[in-house]
Amino acid sequence: MMNTQRPRALVADLARYFGGAEVRVLQLAREIGPEHCRVVCLRGSPLARRLNEAGLAPLELHQDKTNPKLALTLLKILQVGNYDIVDAHNVQSRGWMAACLPRLKTRPALVATVHSSIHEEHNHSLKGAFYQWLERRLLPGYDQVVTVSGHLHSELIGWRLKPERVSIVPNGVEMKRATRSEALETRLELGLKPDDCIVGSVGRLEPAKGHLFLLEAIARLLPERPQIHCVIVGEGRLEEKLLQRTMDLGLINHVHFTGFRDDIARLLEAIDIFALPSLTEGIPIALLEACACAKPVIASRVGGVPDVITHGYTGRLVEPGDGPGLALAIDGLLSDRELAQRLGEQAAQEVSNRYSVSNMVHCTRQVYLAALQRKKEKLV
Repeated sequence: MMNTQRPRALVADLARYFGGAEVRVLQLAREIGPEHCRVVCLRGSPLARRLNEAGLAPLELHQDKTNPKLALTLLKILQVGNYDIVDAHNVQSRGWMAACLPRLKTRPALVATVHSSIHEEHNHSLKGAFYQWLERRLLPGYDQVVTVSGHLHSELIGWRLKPERVSIVPNGVEMKRATRSEALETRLELGLKPDDCIVGSVGRLEPAKGHLFLLEAIARLLPERPQIHCVIVGEGRLEEKLLQRTMDLGLINHVHFTGFRDDIARLLEAIDIFALPSLTEGIPIALLEACACAKPVIASRVGGVPDVITHGYTGRLVEPGDGPGLALAIDGLLSDRELAQRLGEQAAQEVSNRYSVSNMVHCTRQVYLAALQRKKEKLV
């Protein structure tokens, strides 16, 4: 018999890259524990590696998420595990679940966690339009839907999902700040000097993350600020294009691509300003991490970002896609170090008060119980 206070959940995330959604999945798996929470993900993915390193052996599927064999493996996992809840964290996971669920004798309670606006994230492409079409057909069949921001909540209510079935559960972070000596070591490792001005950005290298506008901003600032450097942390399909644009702008000695890194605290401590030039967002983990490290933040006014950043109090907001505006904001904070420090300290306090991992996990558990109750009501 199922224990409704400690149900067994299968969390699904079929992402190839490691971003904010995967951080959240890893946090859930750690906090709830393997007895009550297992994660299904792609074999060899960064998420699979991180789970294995944490001793949280994932259930791994075929590396190619378009391979039909993936559905057979997923179906077997569902049948053998007899899970009370499935929590699907991206549209691909929800699509494959839809293929498997009709074959189960007893379906689990269904939770969908939506991290970003699908159509916006895919830059209004045909792929994004297809994913949005798929989401609008899949989500009404879920017992509960979780969003990470008020912006996403409003979008989903606009799809005519019932408000009582859509919950806002913001992301959470727990950051142990690096020491000053570790920050200096990181600068040296990157070939940077102690007195260089460093703008950092962390995120997948995808069009929606807006890195091209950050490069434009750095190029505008370089003639007057020859000591400015930009450190871009992450990996993704836009890497070659960003490298080419860096060369075209004459920034090859001033922009540093690190690839995927798991020592984010050290990197954040080494920078002077954190930039989030995204064109769309939920509530990005990287933003919360930068705030937790008391870094002054300049971010696009998109999605759930204004939920975290109050312009002029916990950071600076600029319009998405505005390279000149981003350059002006960076220049302003580099020119006023007292203001930059105050914004960072106020942001750190805000994140400490509102965006903890323990709160995220507690609220997620409450959503799981609500999903179980809704499933029970459907059966009556």
